[in-house]
Amino acid sequence: MIDGASHTNMQPVSMEIAERNGWGGDTDEISAEGWVNCPEPFFRHELPFQFAWWGANFFGEGTVASSGRLPRLRLTSFNEAAVLGQDGVVVLENGTELDRHLSFVQPYRGGSRLKILDGQLWRPELIEDHRAGTYLLGHTPAWSNYAHWLTESMPIWTYYAKYLKHHGVKLIVPPLSAVQREVLTLLDIDQANLVQATGTLMRFEKLLVPSDLSVWQPPFLLREASLEVLTKVVASGSAPVGKRIFLSRRDARTRRLLNGDAVEAVLANHGFNILSCSEMRFAEQVQAAAGADIVIGCHGAAMANILFCPEGCRVIELFPEYCAQPEYRAISARGNLPYGYVLGTSFDQEYSRTEQNSWDADFVIDISALERGIRAAISPGSDSD
Repeated sequence: MIDGASHTNMQPVSMEIAERNGWGGDTDEISAEGWVNCPEPFFRHELPFQFAWWGANFFGEGTVASSGRLPRLRLTSFNEAAVLGQDGVVVLENGTELDRHLSFVQPYRGGSRLKILDGQLWRPELIEDHRAGTYLLGHTPAWSNYAHWLTESMPIWTYYAKYLKHHGVKLIVPPLSAVQREVLTLLDIDQANLVQATGTLMRFEKLLVPSDLSVWQPPFLLREASLEVLTKVVASGSAPVGKRIFLSRRDARTRRLLNGDAVEAVLANHGFNILSCSEMRFAEQVQAAAGADIVIGCHGAAMANILFCPEGCRVIELFPEYCAQPEYRAISARGNLPYGYVLGTSFDQEYSRTEQNSWDADFVIDISALERGIRAAISPGSDSD
């Protein structure tokens, strides 16, 4: 909350649902629905009374995580709708915000035009920049996070490159990172096809808005998109890194692995290559995943690279004590990747058993549990917990 901030030239964001009946526009289905059921983990290490983020143990004995229908990916056409800068919030012609694009808004991020005032989300009254023609919204509010961008925006970019680019449709993108520019190049989407969201309220004659996408519930199209990108990366001739890789979070400011040196020493003894994805080009990350038969990593954005792993690659995810999340288990199931996990210990987060707000807690991993997990990954059926 911003205390004492002026409300001048600001208006509250309406939380009412803009689409009372269906999608509220002309909808074209662009992929079939699918289903995913998550097999039991090949290895599990849990602490007593382990809580998941929203109060249930996803990974408990006999449970199935993230089971159910995968969402269809739909495009909805709106006339004279607007996009509020890099926040990716869609404002309809009647001034109502599209509710599904308020998820994961980040008013504290640099460049955001949204503010929290007196506990209410507000947006500024901006001069409008009107654009004639047809445009596709190519990002969600969480675009700056690698995992969210990879699972939420990359499928849209891939679809755009295959089906819309040649029909004169423009792609709306946020301020682009080097990795994102690299993917646009791979997909043969050049600058002439792009409109970068600015600090203005950009209104479009016709705006195509994808259905709500989330790393929590990846769309059916995600697998197709990742295979399309993988094919292009392989064609570019990037060299593989190795068969066993560990995705390090050494440069992270949150969810730090406090005994990372000991963990990496154990992994190195088992022939793992230690990778810092933040220092790698996108093609290098994809090629490393594509050449892996075992991937171990701390819960975080870099784990989204398992999208590019070959079938049968074994995945072990390392969690802070109170941050067991289901998204990478679901992605593993979609890619036929056997999945296991080790839950760490976060010493200063005991209150999180009830408050559930230790998302970014630092943690340590039990080395003996990690060793058992490695053995189970190397020799399937040899060990479990």
